[in-house]
Amino acid sequence: MLGLYEAAHLRVHGEDILDEALAFTTTHLKSMVEQLDYPLSLQVNTALYRSIRKDLSSKSPFVRDRVVETYLWIVSACFEPQYSYGKIIQTKLLALITVIDDIYDAYVTHEELELFKEAIERFEQKRGHVASAIECHMKQYGVSEEQAYNEFHYQIENAWMDINQECLKPIAILMLLLNRVFNISRVLDAAYKEGDGCR
Repeated sequence: MLGLYEAAHLRVHGEDILDEALAFTTTHLKSMVEQLDYPLSLQVNTALYRSIRKDLSSKSPFVRDRVVETYLWIVSACFEPQYSYGKIIQTKLLALITVIDDIYDAYVTHEELELFKEAIERFEQKRGHVASAIECHMKQYGVSEEQAYNEFHYQIENAWMDINQECLKPIAILMLLLNRVFNISRVLDAAYKEGDGCR
């Protein structure tokens, strides 16, 4: 019901069904919020005060609405219900990174861009240019871009076999870690199977 309430805020003029959905969900969420357990009660109260969509778009209309996408990335790695709090925190962190990126793109002057870029580079790397893995491989082994890509595809296939092999002989603690690696690897494989647009 909370999802329908949030979705109804995306309505435009003339969408009577969504107007009715908003009225229906608002009434019912208000009547049931006191009976809900935490953290759902907090989510409902927050949404009733100001929906996620309204809050983000009214304060920062230039910010991309990527909450669902960021949540998908997180839930792909940790879908089990016992990790719900971690999923919420990680989704908020990714959403915050998206907001910072959009502010960076929309409002920062060239001088501020340079200062921000330098600060970020000092925080990841302590060096100027951050080369891609492909560029590093090309330079280190003196190979072409195509050869580097082929080598990376070969390594990816080997990594999949390693993951599969480890999953065949499960150890309780190791499987908790392997499941995270396996799940995020599947999503990355699906997202970047045909390349990341850099090639």
